[in-house]
Amino acid sequence: RAKALLIVVGNPLVLSQDPHWGALMRYCVRHSAYTGAALPDWLQAQLRTDPGDETNESSTAAPAVDNGMDAMLEALRKVSLTCEADYESGEAAPVDEDDYETPAWRSDL
Repeated sequence: RAKALLIVVGNPLVLSQDPHWGALMRYCVRHSAYTGAALPDWLQAQLRTDPGDETNESSTAAPAVDNGMDAMLEALRKVSLTCEADYESGEAAPVDEDDYETPAWRSDL
């Protein structure tokens, strides 16, 4: 399970058309978490706008998803499962290698 990072590979123009992926992209763009292909100006403006201001039906799930992500991040911060300790400086919190289970590799081959 992911503890600190999620990488989404796909075309941002296509992903932004889906209500769920679009909500995730809006959240990432607003919180400066999007990296990758340069977004066209019109798409950046669309992703930065408040989905509550839009009138199309595809954005109706976005506010709930955005609020849900904020609540989830706050809950993760409370139990120290996030690596946003120094979010502003861009430095990640130290990782304890004992927190991760490694697969038992076969050595008899």
